[in-house]
Amino acid sequence: MSKLYGLLIGLLGILVSINIGYAQESETAKKSFSLEEAQAYALKNNLNLKVNAYNIDAAKGQVTEIQAIGLPQVNGSVNVLHNLQLPVTLVPGIAFGQPDQEFVELTFGTENNINAKIEATQLLFDGSYFLGLKAARLFVERAKLQQVQTELDMRATIAEAYFGALVAQENVEIFEKNIEVIEKTLFETTEIYKNGFAEKLDVDRLQLSLSNLKSQLDNALRMQELAENLLKFQMGLDLEEAIELSDKLDSFIAGVEDVFLNDPKILQDKAMSNRIELALLDMQNTFRVLDIKQVRMQYFPSVVAFFQAQSSFQSNDFKIFDQSWINSSAIGLSINIPIFDGLQKKGQVQQRLISQQQAFKQEALVKESIRLEVLQNQTGYINALDQIKYQKKNLALAEEIYQTTLTKYKEGLGSSFEVTAAEGELYKTQGQYLQALYQLILTKNSMSKSLGTGNYKYK
Repeated sequence: MSKLYGLLIGLLGILVSINIGYAQESETAKKSFSLEEAQAYALKNNLNLKVNAYNIDAAKGQVTEIQAIGLPQVNGSVNVLHNLQLPVTLVPGIAFGQPDQEFVELTFGTENNINAKIEATQLLFDGSYFLGLKAARLFVERAKLQQVQTELDMRATIAEAYFGALVAQENVEIFEKNIEVIEKTLFETTEIYKNGFAEKLDVDRLQLSLSNLKSQLDNALRMQELAENLLKFQMGLDLEEAIELSDKLDSFIAGVEDVFLNDPKILQDKAMSNRIELALLDMQNTFRVLDIKQVRMQYFPSVVAFFQAQSSFQSNDFKIFDQSWINSSAIGLSINIPIFDGLQKKGQVQQRLISQQQAFKQEALVKESIRLEVLQNQTGYINALDQIKYQKKNLALAEEIYQTTLTKYKEGLGSSFEVTAAEGELYKTQGQYLQALYQLILTKNSMSKSLGTGNYKYK
């Protein structure tokens, strides 16, 4: 019997060790991410970023394509002709001593004809080409700027998703903490009730509160899972992967961003110098200038040098190596001189000039909208700062009221109604504080984005 008991104990120990090892393995299987790490992961793995990155390679290919126009163009051709029946030409018979009204049938040519030709051209001058080449190189720079803009937007998106997941996690922790307090109070009240010093109604109220909290906790857990899945989707991480957020909400409001409280004019000027959208608009204006010049350059001649060489073989048989070939070659210039196009190019220039003026007005509108955006975000940030200070005081006060009311109830100096009311105010204040905390972090995120700093590292 003692041996059997020892064997059972041994097996139990093995099972416990296996479970502990499995739990540790499951715990270590979670991938931990700070905000910076989540952003870095997204920049490498987000599918949208990968797709947009191809635009740079496509722009480089466009440069190569346009460069090729100014390089030598060489083409070769070989034509092989076999006459199944040689063509016949009618010649007046008088040339051969025949009557005037008679014609003589003559056959010209050979049954087999081969013509091999090679031609090379070189563009010497074309104003449109050089402008097009300059524009193509700008395509690459624009694609790079657009990629940077996409990355900044992705950083902001990841930050918002990360903050949302942190808020959901914090919400779960609050519910768990409140449930722990209610369970303790319920246990104590139940014991008091058993001893006849509390009413059944007090126990029932606490049980109802506990039931409601557990229901809210279940909902909060589902919202946490949803928020984490959104974050994983934005990062380009498999939704089945378990993640852990290493940053805490409080770390993102550890210090006040003094720069966000500067004079609005200073902040607006900073945004004007940093926002990539304005750099892209400026580059777009350069494209329009080049486009207008390109149309005007079409008034000038274009010059192309060419070289041609060909060799011909004619025979009634295909003994191409036994008979001589007839060679010829030529070199020259091809000059295309525009004379009159019915004012087509003039109309094209007029259209482009109008589009350019429209673009200038749109650029001014974008600048004004950025200035307004900075003002709105600064106001939102100041309001969020005031709100978090206000809600922090309220939360401390609500916790103090609840603890005092609970102590009075346990000592028989208060009623369960007071406890329930204090409890409700505490939960309400906790939710308001958490919302204020989330709003402050979001406004900091929006403020950085509107300034174009790309600075989402709040710690």
